[in-house]
Amino acid sequence: MNVEVNKRNRWRKFYEPKFLYYYCYKLDEYCKECLRQGNFASVDMKKFSKFQFPILPREIQREIVRILDNFTELTARKVQYKEVLITIRKAIDASPELRSKKQLIEAFIADVNDVNDVVTEWNAYVSEQREKELTQIIQEEKLKEPETRKYLANAFRDGEIKTVGTDIDRELMPPVSRFGGGGRTQKKQTCY
Repeated sequence: MNVEVNKRNRWRKFYEPKFLYYYCYKLDEYCKECLRQGNFASVDMKKFSKFQFPILPREIQREIVRILDNFTELTARKVQYKEVLITIRKAIDASPELRSKKQLIEAFIADVNDVNDVVTEWNAYVSEQREKELTQIIQEEKLKEPETRKYLANAFRDGEIKTVGTDIDRELMPPVSRFGGGGRTQKKQTCY
């Protein structure tokens, strides 16, 4: 059953106001289809008067409104999210200190969902990534795990990596043959 648009006040019996609001987008599309081109564009009123709003049960109208409200909210969040991403990328590109961490920051942003405490989540993410990368380096370079972890903890505590002395050779590197080979000097350089 349909009801014509031009019957006043009868709509209140049949429609949720917000349903009509959303359905007017359909009316907008219909008007664009009914345009007459002449000296200036105008809506063909004969076609326009045939437009009818469907009468659906109120529960269905409310459900349609709920879905469209959620969609509208999600669309607004997506736009806001994109604006925040642009701001973050500009800040990263503008700072030499942040550029070196760009990949880590972008990976964090890609993984993060709705988080109430971003700082805590960021710290946990950085710790997890640091642990994953350290484990990978220890395995690939065949370093001594406890000594390597202690060396790096001290380096983070002191704010520097010691490049002089025998700490790396004695404590971190696995034993090698005394007769050369194995690329010890090259491997030592890759640890820096």
